[in-house]
Amino acid sequence: MQSGRHEQARDHLRTLLDSITDPRQSVRTRFLLAEACVRLNDIAGAHDAIDPGLRAVPDATPLIAAKAGALLHERRTDEAATLLDAHIDSAVGFAPIAHHYARLCAQTGRADEGAARMRSWLDAADLDDESRKLILFALGFLLDKLERYDDAFDAYTRANALRAVRFNADAYEAWVDRTIAAWTADRVAALPKSTVTDQRPVFILGMPRSGTSLTEQILAAHPTVHAAGELMTMPTVLRRALGLDRVPGFPLPQDPSTVTPDALDSAARAYLDTIDALAHHAERVTDKLVGNYLGLPLIHAALPAARVVHLRRDPRDTCLSCFFQNFSVGLDYAFDLTDLARAHLQHDRIMDHWKRMLREADPAFGVIELAYADLVTDQAATTRRLLDSLGLPWSDACLRFHESTRITFTASVDQVAKPMYASSLGRWRRYEKHLAPLLDALGGAEPDPAPPPAS
Repeated sequence: MQSGRHEQARDHLRTLLDSITDPRQSVRTRFLLAEACVRLNDIAGAHDAIDPGLRAVPDATPLIAAKAGALLHERRTDEAATLLDAHIDSAVGFAPIAHHYARLCAQTGRADEGAARMRSWLDAADLDDESRKLILFALGFLLDKLERYDDAFDAYTRANALRAVRFNADAYEAWVDRTIAAWTADRVAALPKSTVTDQRPVFILGMPRSGTSLTEQILAAHPTVHAAGELMTMPTVLRRALGLDRVPGFPLPQDPSTVTPDALDSAARAYLDTIDALAHHAERVTDKLVGNYLGLPLIHAALPAARVVHLRRDPRDTCLSCFFQNFSVGLDYAFDLTDLARAHLQHDRIMDHWKRMLREADPAFGVIELAYADLVTDQAATTRRLLDSLGLPWSDACLRFHESTRITFTASVDQVAKPMYASSLGRWRRYEKHLAPLLDALGGAEPDPAPPPAS
């Protein structure tokens, strides 16, 4: 589950569930199985995992949480409210319930009530660090909605302090140094190219919280586009093809000359097998695994006809938004404001290097650059430019992206279900007095251009 292999997790959990005869002993397995199904966009499968367990064990808090989450994913808010309100008093300290209850309260004008309950849980419950962390994130989310920014920042800071993993910014910067030194223009130009010329893949890149989910949701509304979400496929197929199974993260060799045409062909065909299984008839298929930026030259070499979209947002807003998210896997830099700034600077540095090297090596190569500010202040013009760059005809449906029934699983799950709004621009200013470590570490990082004045 934590490595993103949700299909394998689902299969293993179903096998395990078949061997359990005691309904109470099946609760944890059903809870995890439902999560795997939701991640695979199989909400019906999630309900199938949850409902027999709830019938047998009506007070099973994990299954109540899973059911509420599935209902909220389907935007069945009233049913989720009925379920949570009936069980919230008996679920003290159960963090997944806190997460869903906070979402529900924010959506239904009950943020004060939700914040009070989260505070009571923090005061009364005997919590482990993981549960306390998740409840603090829920509290911070609700306090932000209530515009109690000092209290919200305190809750988020306390939540992040409970994270067990820490980011080694020096090691990451050293890796970027080595990669830039190894992947020179000459070496990038010498990379072989795959013989695969499929134009369907669209890789959406950018820092987390920079607008990648919003961009994918807009494209998903187009009738010829399939939005595949955060596919782990490209790192996996390249790791296998290049013999780099033990390399953590994106499998980028430090010696580009070791990359062979056969390896690139193998990776490309394996990637397209995944695309075919997901959406055989789509003209474009998006992949918004943001970590793909680490291996952009390899992606271009394996799929030279693929498009690349790169999102940029004011780094102050991006980093603050990351700090306010409970990322479940990876993104170790999101726990600390200084680490966030340093990670953002290195992201921009390696992306700028890749774009320079690839343009020198292949004049036909181009990245579709999108500014988050442009997207939210002039959606129609920016969307038209994006569709033109992807070779797609205009569709009015893209302006109504929030009406889509597509389920998304990123931190932007609730935002992309709303009409376009620009209130997130300059959000960092509400918290400016708390952000000295972030602002100092960012230094002269270039912000997004200011949006045009309202007419």
